[in-house]
Amino acid sequence: MDDRIERYKQIRRTGYKIVNNEIMKFANKNYKSKLITESAKKLGILEGKNKIVLDWEEENQYFLDFVINETKINGKKLIQCFSEKSVLEGELEIEFMDAMKKAYTSLFRVVNTSPEKGLVFIKDLLGDGKNIRLTDLGLSQMKDKNLLIFTRIIPFKDMNITSGMTCAFHSNYEMDLMDLYKNYMKNISSDEEEKKFIFFYNVFKEIGVGTFMQEV
Repeated sequence: MDDRIERYKQIRRTGYKIVNNEIMKFANKNYKSKLITESAKKLGILEGKNKIVLDWEEENQYFLDFVINETKINGKKLIQCFSEKSVLEGELEIEFMDAMKKAYTSLFRVVNTSPEKGLVFIKDLLGDGKNIRLTDLGLSQMKDKNLLIFTRIIPFKDMNITSGMTCAFHSNYEMDLMDLYKNYMKNISSDEEEKKFIFFYNVFKEIGVGTFMQEV
């Protein structure tokens, strides 16, 4: 097996372990339901005081990404609080957390794919316009390459991966999406990253073309 692909799978397994066995346990212990209900309220999926309503099974991965990376408690995001108060000893675990702290979201245009190498070549439409080589075994198999994807990039020294949250749109929506997003952000003075996520999450629920699951 290709060493890069094996490393990718190891990173995925490590990330799954940290998120589910470490970060969420930390959240439940320190913030109980406050963080969850606050996140659900912001995404518009809170019914009543504490009932979370998801429209489809995989929607939980978008919700989890938002909880970990966007919602603030006492001015800090969960990923920041966990990083400051928890100690990870494994080399790959430490590397994963360092990469998580550098993660960012954007809207990307799919330029090309290499299914045999597990690669997706994308262009950043909201940032500096740079091209990115993304390692993702699931996305690289897509048949329709005429897509835009909103995702969270986790940058490692030797590869870029996603957090597992990917919102896909047909490429013919590019102009409309960019215009809508710019108009939406005009009146946003704080928490721009959080608002960006909420915008694309809601648009995805209206005109998205499906979800992409990550392999472990």
